[in-house]
Amino acid sequence: MTRLFLIACFATVFVGIESLREKQTILDYLSFSMTGTGTANRLSAKDYNASNSSSKTTCQSTGAPFTESERQIFIDKHNAYRSQLSLGKSQLPDGTYASSASDMYKMIYDCSLEKIAQGWANNCKFQHSPYTYRNAGENIYALYTGTAGDWRNTIISEPSNVWWAELKQYGGITKDNVNLTTDVFNKGIGHWSQMAWSKSTTLGCGWAECPQDNDMIMHLVVCNYRPTGNYLNENIYKIGNSCSSCSQLPNSKCEVNTGLCFA
Repeated sequence: MTRLFLIACFATVFVGIESLREKQTILDYLSFSMTGTGTANRLSAKDYNASNSSSKTTCQSTGAPFTESERQIFIDKHNAYRSQLSLGKSQLPDGTYASSASDMYKMIYDCSLEKIAQGWANNCKFQHSPYTYRNAGENIYALYTGTAGDWRNTIISEPSNVWWAELKQYGGITKDNVNLTTDVFNKGIGHWSQMAWSKSTTLGCGWAECPQDNDMIMHLVVCNYRPTGNYLNENIYKIGNSCSSCSQLPNSKCEVNTGLCFA
């Protein structure tokens, strides 16, 4: 049986959905922002307070401009949001909360994914890479700015906030159903669902500054995920008590304070 994925675009000024790619299996998502602000359920990297937090990652020869600390911010923000969801603290549009997750895994940073993400970001194209190029899930974010100013902190921190904010803004899932159907995806939650995909355990990101014809700069951020998420008609995560189904990886354990599985 073929597993399908969708390709979608999201913007502050438009929403569009590309056609299903033949025999492909993932739902990809694009994000465009003039301000780079996400407000719903907003967390910082400091909100991820793991008892066994991973050490900072040094990536060699990837071309990405990140420091060890900046890579850690990417991964800690993802884990902070995933922990929030696993513990049943992620808010839906009606003010209720999404059900807790029994199989939400802690993510770790992957330098090979960073190299792939940076390679695509360097093309300065606001579009998804071919799946055959990356063999991974992918979220893309673009921030347009003038030439003046230091936007580095925004670029490191805001993509995760903007992507995660889709859950409270658009909903899609319910307390009893977290299956990623086309109807759910079309609500506009494709970035969130990839961030929240419980079986995705590794992350790597890239960033390129791309001069535009109108004297603006497009800051293009690409994040890739493995195992790939956003499979059509599959559950984003398994509903249940936090950390009660940590069976994806051998010798998995539960990080009780975060509600995340790890191996």
